[in-house]
Amino acid sequence: MARQLADVEVPPDGKEAPPPVGQEVPSAGKTGRRDVIRKILVALVTVLVLQAIFALCLVSAQQLPVPRSMPFGVAGAPSPVPAAVASNPKLGLDLTDYSRKSAAMTAINQSKLYGAYITGKSSDTLIVVPAKSFFPDRPVR
Repeated sequence: MARQLADVEVPPDGKEAPPPVGQEVPSAGKTGRRDVIRKILVALVTVLVLQAIFALCLVSAQQLPVPRSMPFGVAGAPSPVPAAVASNPKLGLDLTDYSRKSAAMTAINQSKLYGAYITGKSSDTLIVVPAKSFFPDRPVR
C-alpha cells in the first residue's frame, strides 16, 4: 500500500528520511503484485479441485449402470415369469419368495426390497418402489 503524506516525515532539506534501523519499508508495488498473484493461484487451485471432483462424479456415474444383486420379492403361486428372471443372471435381481402380498409389502415398507411380483389367478401385479430421496421415508401404502 502506498504511504500517505501524513505518514511521511520530510526533513527541511526536502529529502525523505531513511527508515529506522532494522525496519524495512516494503515497496508498495511488490506487495500489491504478490497479493494479486496469491489470489489468482488460490482461485486456480480451487477451480482445479472442483473440476477434479466433477470429473470423478461423472466417471463414477457411468461405471456399469446396471442393477447388481437387487433384492426383489415374489409372492403368490409359482409362475413362469419369476422362474425366467431367476434363470437370467444378467438381470441382476436377487429374488426372495414371500408367502403372501402383505409380507412382501411389509418388506418394501422396511426398505428391504426394491419391488415385488405378485402372482394372481387372472393377472399378475408388479409393485415397484418409487425413487428414494433425501427426505425422511414415508411408508408405501
